[in-house]
Amino acid sequence: MDTHNRWRRWLLVYIYIASLLTVTFSKSLFSKDANGKTQILPGATNYYYKVGDVAELKCPVANLGDRKVVWRLAANDTIFTVGYNIFTEDPRVAVTHHNGTWNLIIKGVQQRDSGLYECQIASVEKYLRSYVALHVADPPERKPKQNIHISGTSFVDENNPIELVCNATSEDYPIEDVDWFRDGNALVTDESRGLYIHKKVSLSTDTIYSTLEIKHARLKDQGVYVCRTSNYDVTSIHVNVLNGDSNNVKRGAATKGSSDYHSSRNSQDSRHRSWHLMSLVLASLAWSLSSTYVITRELT
Repeated sequence: MDTHNRWRRWLLVYIYIASLLTVTFSKSLFSKDANGKTQILPGATNYYYKVGDVAELKCPVANLGDRKVVWRLAANDTIFTVGYNIFTEDPRVAVTHHNGTWNLIIKGVQQRDSGLYECQIASVEKYLRSYVALHVADPPERKPKQNIHISGTSFVDENNPIELVCNATSEDYPIEDVDWFRDGNALVTDESRGLYIHKKVSLSTDTIYSTLEIKHARLKDQGVYVCRTSNYDVTSIHVNVLNGDSNNVKRGAATKGSSDYHSSRNSQDSRHRSWHLMSLVLASLAWSLSSTYVITRELT
């Protein structure tokens, strides 16, 4: 039944077009067009739109008279419009006329609408035709704007805790999840290692917070820690784990050496002052003895 109705509809379309040609031919035989020769004027041949736009294909015509402009798809002879009449069940299709230009309108254009379209006028001499190409491209993908930030301590002594906090916010929709990596390896909660990952979401700000905690840092825990959202936005921080024991030994050794140095220096200064004092005493004693000898000789 549907096939029968479809054939009946197309038969009516072609009968209608044939009648237009007959009327046009008859008027051309018995009358002269006082406005000049009917023609399709030069115009744009390529139209570019993005998916969802309203496409407008233009066909500028001069001296149309009683003739009709036909818009059709060149690839399969699908007829869209004849004059102001619509011959398609696609509700997106319309036709407008302004200052001699017949415009085929396709609302919410899709990539499947791309192709070659024909503007046609029935004429006694020949079919006047003009072809235009419609190009429909996907709109550029807009990446949702996101803010991602990581904070924490970059330097930590061995056996001290490591705590890193990553927060990510999206302006378009909440971020589903956040993952952690160290030197490219995924991290998950592991109680045996003292590694814990906690997450919470703020619906008021569309922000997800993730905290990575290592209770007792080991030397092998140092490296580049990466926080990655479910939309593959990333940020990172480098954590350095310091060997606390060796540093204390070195600092102790340095302190001990410094103390020995100062003790030796103080001892030398003390001996120097003692020799100086003894020299002064001896000199004073010698002077006293000399003075006593001189006085005794004068008395005798």
